[in-house]
Amino acid sequence: MNVSRNGSYEDMINLPRPESSRPPMPRADRAKIFSPFAALRGYGKAVRDMETIRINKPERFEEQKEALNRKLKFLENGEMVTVCYFCPDPGPDGSGGTAQGNFQTVSGTVRNIDTVFQLLKLNDLVIPFDDIWDITGEDIPEM
Repeated sequence: MNVSRNGSYEDMINLPRPESSRPPMPRADRAKIFSPFAALRGYGKAVRDMETIRINKPERFEEQKEALNRKLKFLENGEMVTVCYFCPDPGPDGSGGTAQGNFQTVSGTVRNIDTVFQLLKLNDLVIPFDDIWDITGEDIPEM
């Protein structure tokens, strides 16, 4: 290899491109080489968990409790309802306990109303009566 004073590779510049003995790689396989990967596995979920706003579970007034009890008496199995309930969320580090969480709203079919254990089964979701904040449905009067 001769390098001239001006830094050009005159003996190599006009050589033909070397040919590989291997067949060319398909484009789909070649793209996999350059695809992104998760260097910090689980980092995105950890950031989303920290962004979740958790509040303390609010206390209900007696009037609110009575209105909710009247609505629960109107419920029947197979009825379509929308339930707003408090969902306990202790947070990513577990320090929030069950007193912190957020409100969720879910619609579905009432599967079971357990008055002994005070649980409402809505589709596959079981909600304690104490966590229910409001129930709306076609046959449930507003109170």
